[in-house]
Amino acid sequence: MVSVDHEVVQPFAPIVNLDLTTESGSRILWDILNAPGVAAVHLGLPCGTSSRARELPIPEAMKRAGVPEPPPLRSAEHPLGLPNLADHHWKRVHSANLLYRLAIEIVLWCHEHNVVLSIENPANSWLWAALVALAREHSVAAAVALGKLQMVLFHACCHGSSRRKHTGWLSTPGVFDALKATCQNDHEHEPWGVKWNAGTWVFDTSTEAHYPHLLAQRAVECIVQFLLSKGLTVDKPLRLHDRSTAAQGKQSKKHKPLVPEYHHVVSVKTGDPAPANSKLLPPHFQGGRSEEGGDKMEETPLTAFSKFGIYHTPKQFLSMAQRVWHPMDSADHLETVTKHALDLFFDTRLMW
Repeated sequence: MVSVDHEVVQPFAPIVNLDLTTESGSRILWDILNAPGVAAVHLGLPCGTSSRARELPIPEAMKRAGVPEPPPLRSAEHPLGLPNLADHHWKRVHSANLLYRLAIEIVLWCHEHNVVLSIENPANSWLWAALVALAREHSVAAAVALGKLQMVLFHACCHGSSRRKHTGWLSTPGVFDALKATCQNDHEHEPWGVKWNAGTWVFDTSTEAHYPHLLAQRAVECIVQFLLSKGLTVDKPLRLHDRSTAAQGKQSKKHKPLVPEYHHVVSVKTGDPAPANSKLLPPHFQGGRSEEGGDKMEETPLTAFSKFGIYHTPKQFLSMAQRVWHPMDSADHLETVTKHALDLFFDTRLMW
């Protein structure tokens, strides 16, 4: 998994720090997207300029205390920005629109490459109208790709948040249905407000940009279940350190065996003779005893089984060993960006 963000303070996970409003930042992002094995893309687009909370008046008492009153920057008639905005507001809207345009290109790319996609924002955000306008501006293909996405709605408090934030999750149809949830008001919610912090006023809406751990876990589980249903395998990638030790020939339990210990695994009724050239598997290797019965338990007795791992024959082992690459013969332990840098360096040396 690769996370990309800009100017994040104390992130919960490692991130690639990129300014995607710049040409260099977006070019690096496309290099990441075009790397092999990309199965899903999630876009948590900034909603500051698209927030409908800007349309809510600030109470007079709070204004007298110095709380600012952010003005609306978009509308149904002008989803890409109201006319005659002040310069500093126009710059914020323009910067957000650059990211929204990039999002439309990613929507089209994911559609063309059959990659799972999701986009998150408040359910009533002007972002959704802005994306429609930008997709039509981009191309018919982009508008079609955006139109095929499914909106999943939920209250964030149902997935670990302390506030009843109504959230929209525009996504590949059928992938994130499990996230649909409506709060029944059967638990406490933190109120919305504004606080003075480190010399500035901070609105609680901005603090909701961080996803609760529970929401992140459930979203990932939706993606994993969808990929498994398509017959794909989802394995946790090894750390760079683990791949480097493999390249040095050092063995570790974190590395998959070059040749599996058993050729295959069989289930045998408990009490029957053990298969030839086999070993009884312990429970933590999904072995030991299990019981199976019919639908009518009172008529069909339970049958106990034990699992045995069948060893390779010498010929089978030799055949598999001949197909194994020695770790030092592979560059898999190197990050893609490192391999690109080496290729560029040696190509330049040859030109000299």
